[in-house]
Amino acid sequence: MKILYITPVGKKVNLYNPSSIDGHTIVDMDIIHPSITNGILKEINDAEITIVTDIIINPDEISEKTLNAFDLLLCDLTTLNPNVLYVAGRVEHFCKPIIYFKSNKTVMPFALMHRRVLIYSEASLSGDFQKELSKLILEAKSDPTKFITNSLRTTVQPKAFISYSQKDRSYLDRLMVHLKPLIKKNLIDIWVDTKIKTGDHWKEEIEKALREAKIAILLISADFMASDFIIENELPPLLSDAEIKGTKILPVIISPCRFSREPSLNRFQAANSPSEPLSSMNENKKEKVYDQLAHDIEESLKST
Repeated sequence: MKILYITPVGKKVNLYNPSSIDGHTIVDMDIIHPSITNGILKEINDAEITIVTDIIINPDEISEKTLNAFDLLLCDLTTLNPNVLYVAGRVEHFCKPIIYFKSNKTVMPFALMHRRVLIYSEASLSGDFQKELSKLILEAKSDPTKFITNSLRTTVQPKAFISYSQKDRSYLDRLMVHLKPLIKKNLIDIWVDTKIKTGDHWKEEIEKALREAKIAILLISADFMASDFIIENELPPLLSDAEIKGTKILPVIISPCRFSREPSLNRFQAANSPSEPLSSMNENKKEKVYDQLAHDIEESLKST
């Protein structure tokens, strides 16, 4: 499998890192891209990787003929290098399969807000990120059309996954009432296990929904925390995807539970304070939490 890796080389100034004191940080791409390249070669035996600067000096030299020599394009958006963005645009113009990724310290360029972009951090670069990237490359090998960006295609609705305990079903039902307008406007596709029909392979259906989720709503209670299926099957992929895919995690505290003492969860901002769970609220306060959550989801859709 021939892969063209589009990335700046050498030390580059990242003008888009808001965490730096002066707004400018130096990113050493010569450390990042070898790590990613070596990881791919380790996971995919037949991969042949070419760094774009090894064959092209001028971005204008990127032609359809050049791109046709490769099965897949990888594009690192970490420094938002203008030449990299230009080449990526050429790739999309010629309808070639492409996978985007970036550092978790880099903002997304507006023009690429609706693209699927993997995210790496220093901790995940040689771990979860690498595994997910290799998995996507293998998917692209078997079906390249999934990775071709065409602006004329119908926009795919972002998918939201709701994780909850069956004992908290009444809270789910009320939340769905508040989310129904977003569904009617075709702004989002909500997946909840009530969609599983008799005869469906339920576990496969859940795994597929977890993979596709851009937003995860967690209805957290003592029953949620006690559920072996949720803790062992639903939470791990969602929390991993929050790190490497940018999946948005939205906890809602249903009843008193160990949320505040659970490091894997309490790093996410809950819709309501753990000290004021929905179970302690009157109906009016509950409705305000549901409405605010629906509003937050709608706002987040504008930037995904």
